[in-house]
Amino acid sequence: MRAEGLIRDGRVYTSAIRALGYAGRWRMACDQLDAMRRDGLAPGLHAYGAAINAAAQPGQWQVVEQLLAQLRAEGLQPNAIIWHGVVSAHARGRHVAGVLETLKDMRACGAPLEATIFYQALSGCAWAGDGHTALALLADMRRRGLPLGSLVYTPAILATAATPALLQSSLALLAEARTGGSSSGGGSGVRLSTACVNAVINACAASADTAAAAWPTALALLDSMRMAGPPPDAISYNSALKCLAAAGQWERATALLANMWLHSSSGGGGGVQPVRPSQRAYAAAILACANAKPVARWREALALRAEMATVGLGADCPHALSAAMSACARAGRWKRALQLLRAAGSSGSLQRADGSANGDGGGAAAAAAARNAKNPVLYGIAIAACAAERKADLAERLLREMRVAGLAPSLVHYNSYLKACPYARARAVLAEMVAGPVDAVPQPDVISYNTVIAAAAQEGLLSDALALLRELDAAAAAAANNSAAAVESGESGSDGLAVTKACSGAAAAVPIKPDVFTYNSCITAAAAAARPDAAAALMDEMRARGVAPDRVSYRGALRACAAAGAWRRALDLLTEIEAAELACDDACVSHAIRACCAAAQRVPARALVDAARGQGRPLTMAAFKAFTRAFGKDALYEPLVLEGAYAADAAAAAAAAAGAQAAAAAGAEEAEADGGRVAQAEREIGGAAGAAACSEAGVVEGAGADNGACLERSSSHTGVG
Repeated sequence: MRAEGLIRDGRVYTSAIRALGYAGRWRMACDQLDAMRRDGLAPGLHAYGAAINAAAQPGQWQVVEQLLAQLRAEGLQPNAIIWHGVVSAHARGRHVAGVLETLKDMRACGAPLEATIFYQALSGCAWAGDGHTALALLADMRRRGLPLGSLVYTPAILATAATPALLQSSLALLAEARTGGSSSGGGSGVRLSTACVNAVINACAASADTAAAAWPTALALLDSMRMAGPPPDAISYNSALKCLAAAGQWERATALLANMWLHSSSGGGGGVQPVRPSQRAYAAAILACANAKPVARWREALALRAEMATVGLGADCPHALSAAMSACARAGRWKRALQLLRAAGSSGSLQRADGSANGDGGGAAAAAAARNAKNPVLYGIAIAACAAERKADLAERLLREMRVAGLAPSLVHYNSYLKACPYARARAVLAEMVAGPVDAVPQPDVISYNTVIAAAAQEGLLSDALALLRELDAAAAAAANNSAAAVESGESGSDGLAVTKACSGAAAAVPIKPDVFTYNSCITAAAAAARPDAAAALMDEMRARGVAPDRVSYRGALRACAAAGAWRRALDLLTEIEAAELACDDACVSHAIRACCAAAQRVPARALVDAARGQGRPLTMAAFKAFTRAFGKDALYEPLVLEGAYAADAAAAAAAAAGAQAAAAAGAEEAEADGGRVAQAEREIGGAAGAAACSEAGVVEGAGADNGACLERSSSHTGVG
């Protein structure tokens, strides 16, 4: 074109590159640089800048880095436009490391770092959800004295809100932006978008623990949007309802829903557009009822779902339906949950009195019913509800229905089914999962094995629990071998073991090896079999494998000692609990007292009782009955006269107790939370066998102090000696 006199210099090419960049044709824009060279024109900074900006728009930072290297190789130095393009490319490509490297390169070159550069960098942090880097960039801006405006605060708030650990930082930035903060010495503040505040409200619901503490903040932010702006939208309300749902605040969720209806009927006011509740808003309120403590509010959940049909939102919304089923399942209303599942599969779900379907027509209702009939989440909730009530036949029937509907039950469905089964049936299902075709049944994971081991523990089948533990070891070894073979050959090998199925396919990405729950279930089985030696061996194996025993592990081992009368081992375990810096609860001390009573060791048992008294801890009914049956009720109060070996035993017991004072003090807080009852403690172990052994658990306030203080045989006990 230059030879024909059509192009005399590079300005035409530069304009063409810009036009292609605006049109989103970044590849063609970059090709024009080669066309310039073919015409004997050397691309200048303007041409390179246009090409870099064209590639930066879709976040093609690798291409931009190549162009930057080319212009430097040609002896050109990047100008401000080029640096902006490079930072923008890394930011849009969510490549925060590249953003930081570019800023470092700019400092080394002496290029000015302007507020717009930091804005681009902060935008990259927002897109990548990197709040920590965003805070570091803000600190750098403050050190340089650069102004902070809405262009800076908005991406910084979005980045910190996307980082769960930085909720407080996002709230601080939001408050700083509204008041002007450091940007203008406490001026009138900057205008933030609704999406920016919505992100902070949504961050309050990042997890159940976060929502439990942050739901008042979410409501306060929503109120501030109503009063001072920016005006809330549907996402604002839905995010606040989501936070209330995660926190189980069903009363406030329903109140907020009613408030939305009130404002929408009155036309908003104050320049705020009214927001009508949507299906998602109702679904969040129903989920709040499902998450209510201590018992799910299933009646309120069903009432809200019925209200959806009344106001024309349709009751077959999958989110609302799954939340309502969860509420029924968590409240133990498994029949209601199944009724909802059955109704969801028919177009006649929640019909009007005249028989017509709710919503916007029978066709829409039929389509929703068809979707719900093939919704695996709904089946999962129903199977879990049956599992909670040990309805294995119903759970199995639901699995068959899923297959008839063309749905393949997942590992989650099978694990729920395993929880519903007694041990023999669960063992057979696990064997089917191990040996069955990969495409027919899901492969078992560690949760599958843990569930079956827990079922064996509930029936006191120690040998079966240990056999399953060894099978899990074999599956873990096979998974490791197959992973190594896959790395070498690119495909998984087969060594003839059925357990290798557990590590093929998608399951290979999930580690399958015994964890603390596996061992705790085996220890529970050892306790049910009165085998403290087996419990001790399991705890030694845990330590050898790097699995730290937790309080549940020690509680199960102490229960085994109580059943076998292994009182010295029980005292040693109390000392180990203190050394491991674990809180010793009333159940642990109760088991130790019972171990001493079973061995007719009056002095150590009385030492533990006196230590508990000194701490003001309640004595569990199981420990009280064991002591009075072994030594008589008067033995709880009469002075002890210690001679010879008894004195030595008392000294040993006192030494063990004194060393555990700190652990017992920590355990006192947890004992207060659960009332000091062993039944609840045994449920944590995870077995009905544990609950049966402590079915007598109760609290005898005046009879003595149970043992969380057990370990702290206090100075009052040693004074008796």
